[in-house]
Amino acid sequence: MANHAILSNAEVGCIRSDAVYSLNHLKEFHNLGAHALREARRNGLLVRKVGRKHFVLGHDWLTYVSEHGKIV
Repeated sequence: MANHAILSNAEVGCIRSDAVYSLNHLKEFHNLGAHALREARRNGLLVRKVGRKHFVLGHDWLTYVSEHGKIV
């Protein structure tokens, strides 16, 4: 299994493909609501659960945004 970095809030300036992010971090970092994340999960965002916490790999987030993000 690949090693993935878990970053603190102070270390994050962009989404790294080799890092792991909690759903709460993605929500705060991108100013997303709970509904937006629920829709992302329903539309294919891969979420991993460890204990009671939910995480997204940076690679999965970047893939999801590039495939489902609206070009403006």
